[in-house]
Amino acid sequence: MPLVTLRSVTFAYAKGPTVITEASLVVERGQSVCLWGPSGSGKSTLLALVGGVVRPQSGDVVVHTSTSEADVCTAWVAQSPTVFPRLTAAQNVAMGAILRGSKPGPAHAQAVSLLDRLGLGDLAEKRARELSGGQAQRVTIGRALAASPDLLLADEPTGQLDRTATGQVCEVMLATAPGTAVVVASHDEYVAARCDRVITIWDGQVHETRP
Repeated sequence: MPLVTLRSVTFAYAKGPTVITEASLVVERGQSVCLWGPSGSGKSTLLALVGGVVRPQSGDVVVHTSTSEADVCTAWVAQSPTVFPRLTAAQNVAMGAILRGSKPGPAHAQAVSLLDRLGLGDLAEKRARELSGGQAQRVTIGRALAASPDLLLADEPTGQLDRTATGQVCEVMLATAPGTAVVVASHDEYVAARCDRVITIWDGQVHETRP
């Protein structure tokens, strides 16, 4: 069963041009999907539609829950890092698991492991306010992954990262728990090449570039 289905979705901001036109998209559980296109093409808007942050003027966005799920857990990674500055990097990452019911001890151990895989193992106990922008972005990604979401949505998550850090993030982010769907908006060819599917957006039109 798919996780999210968009059917003939059209969206325009108030008093603005139409950003997405008659878009249809199916996101399967366990898939990684790259929304590809230049700045202003509608990638972030389509991501927001998938995540239910905005509602279309026409068409349907359907989230499919299984019989054992009350809701689909969605984790977001924005273009800019969002961290709790007074907490350590590990405490920030552990927050993702704690908010889903994990106890602090196991959550902290998981956070340290995630930070190590993201290339920040030596900074686990450093305050988030002391991190660089790229380091804080990796902490933000770690917190989203720690939540073990059903759906991970990331908007240009590697924009502040060098190629080495981008490689580490892609490896970890795209190797999430089985069944987690990852949808990432990006214009980074490195990121797109590592996703299962590439959806190109141009002038509001959505096309499957690589199934």
